[in-house]
Amino acid sequence: CVVCVCVLCVCVCKDAHQVKKLIEDAAWYYGISKFVTKFYSPHKKEYAEQYKCWPPPLLVPLVSIFILVVFIYYVEVDNRCGGESLGRTDLACPEVFDSIWAYHFDSAYKNEWWRFITYMCLHAGAAHITSNLFLQVIVGIPLEMVHGSLRVFALYLLGGIAGSCCVSIFDDRTNIVGASAGVYALTAAHVATILNYWSIMEYKWIRLFIFGLIFGLDFGWSLYKIYAENDHSVSYTSHLGGALLGFALGTPLLDEIPKTDGRAWKYFFNYFGIVSVVICFLFALIWNLVNPQKP
Repeated sequence: CVVCVCVLCVCVCKDAHQVKKLIEDAAWYYGISKFVTKFYSPHKKEYAEQYKCWPPPLLVPLVSIFILVVFIYYVEVDNRCGGESLGRTDLACPEVFDSIWAYHFDSAYKNEWWRFITYMCLHAGAAHITSNLFLQVIVGIPLEMVHGSLRVFALYLLGGIAGSCCVSIFDDRTNIVGASAGVYALTAAHVATILNYWSIMEYKWIRLFIFGLIFGLDFGWSLYKIYAENDHSVSYTSHLGGALLGFALGTPLLDEIPKTDGRAWKYFFNYFGIVSVVICFLFALIWNLVNPQKP
């Protein structure tokens, strides 16, 4: 009888949560609620329940260690930083801009396309690498624990490419280094995830406030450096490019947890984000092939 009631409910009701409630009511009456709860499958899961410690999140720590090793190599081994040594908070290494890994404004003109990615491995000073690695760890590891390494790495890498593409189009004769665009892609993707899982996200307002504060402070600091101190070493264009990509792809790439609300919103942003990113990358490629910045 219980099986018949369950099958009838599944056939008649379209709402999975209503089906679950009816099945649990019937199961409770016959004393088998634990059995139904264990084997019933479409149910709503809280976002916090998706954090997994095993397998451990290895991608973000390994990438962070690699970036740190590259920085130490340039400072201590290669001696390219003009005699600077580790341990100084004001350590600066502008010489990394001469590296074959750094992005140069004429990279497309010289067919040195690898620079659009490899610039993410270099950093120009202690403050630069500290801020990037700190944000990368506190944002990237939680994302990797929920959504896995492959999705997070795709966002990180595409965010870096988006940053260099934006610089190649909107910034005139600007060379860049640093993983800021990739980090901002992860940060914006986290914001998109909060909005996407709003109904099941814990501490959503606190999360939004923290990430909004991060974006606001960084953007304000960039404007201050550019217009108050006439310092153009920080490219807010690359930050903005990475953030926009992270927000556009955050919903389609990090949308694998089952939920029933907001389906129309989810489908719209999934397709809109993917199509927008593809169009922008094609435009950047055509722009750099037809109209590259020349030395």
